[in-house]
Amino acid sequence: AIARIDRALREFRIRGVSTNIAFVENLLKHPTFLDYSYTTKFIDTTPELFHFKVSHFNEKARWALDYKGIEHVRHSLLPGPQKPKMQKLSGQQQTPVLRCGDDVVAGSAAIIDYLERRFPEPPLYPRDDATLRRAISVQARFDAEVGPAIRLAMFYDLLLDPAYFVSMFTIGQPFLARVGYRAIF
Repeated sequence: AIARIDRALREFRIRGVSTNIAFVENLLKHPTFLDYSYTTKFIDTTPELFHFKVSHFNEKARWALDYKGIEHVRHSLLPGPQKPKMQKLSGQQQTPVLRCGDDVVAGSAAIIDYLERRFPEPPLYPRDDATLRRAISVQARFDAEVGPAIRLAMFYDLLLDPAYFVSMFTIGQPFLARVGYRAIF
């Protein structure tokens, strides 16, 4: 039954309006849904990560969720068109953003801090204070200096070949999203 629903959703075409088809497709692939252990509170209690597929800051959030074994739903967004959605959701325009119930957390470092408080095991940070301060210092330096430099270099090269840029960021996106995104470039 799940395979038939998945196929029907992939073949479904609606033009001109937004739909939640991508959300339902992700829901159908979720382990809790596949093993029939979901409840009516599943959507309300399952963390959602809004992210770009290609981004080291977003990758930090994905790694943290995966390392802690936190089941979550991922919403892959396109750079640029994500801004209004992120502004409405989190009051700012960047990704990644984690929504966990009523909590909305923006930024990879803030997400890691939130996960450490809400889901302490297994720990992402060292336990002793001195090593913890050092780890947070290294993370802050990479986030402030190294990360932006890498992003600038990556985008400089990628934007020289718009077709490649579009293909990287639209993997797994619906056909119309891929075509529309390509038209921007």
